[in-house]
Amino acid sequence: YSMPSTAHQVIGSLSTTSDTVGPFTYTIVAASGTNGDVFEIAGASGNTLQIATAGLSSASLSVRVRSTDAAANGGKYFEKTFTIAGVNSTPTPTPTPTPTPTPSAPNPGDSCSTSCTLQCNGTTLLQCAYTLQNQLYLQLQWKMVALSFDPCSTAQGGPTNISLSATSFSAPTASANTVVGQLSTTASVTSSFTYTIVSDASTNGDAFNISGNSLRIANAGESRTTLTVRIRSTNA
Repeated sequence: YSMPSTAHQVIGSLSTTSDTVGPFTYTIVAASGTNGDVFEIAGASGNTLQIATAGLSSASLSVRVRSTDAAANGGKYFEKTFTIAGVNSTPTPTPTPTPTPTPSAPNPGDSCSTSCTLQCNGTTLLQCAYTLQNQLYLQLQWKMVALSFDPCSTAQGGPTNISLSATSFSAPTASANTVVGQLSTTASVTSSFTYTIVSDASTNGDAFNISGNSLRIANAGESRTTLTVRIRSTNA
């Protein structure tokens, strides 16, 4: 969102992946560590997430949203926490590294060095060091920083969304480790991702486990009709 915020500033439209056609009702869930009180859901279809409050300038806000299926489909629901990054209305240009020129024909025994730094919104993304000692060596060291939905995250190649191929299971489960669906990650670059279950008092993480990219019901005989789980995707 643009900082400082304006009242009823639109963030985006909500949509639901499901094996039913809905319609789906979206509500904001009060969850520890989130900022649900500064958001609202509006729009003719009731699926527009907005900043309700004017004058906000936090670099990062989070909100937990519940999607509830129609009563005719059983009224099941799914919750997900979104992190919303604040962006200055007038962004500061990213400085371009300017390495110090090195001699084109060094003499044996010569030793020279210089360094440069590339930053994005104050976060160091690239550090490079040039060392000349009889020959020229170029060393690049990347410093990856986790930024959820930050404008610079595409430069870092970080994950931006997680999808699950299915969101229902047959209850009660006939055996342990029943597969619910396959996890996949949206990111700006190709990478391998590791999935872990995040402990959250408002979810049922202890009812699940993950094998590779398969989300599974851990125990046989699980008969609860609705379970929620929070998942983290970490790139290599």
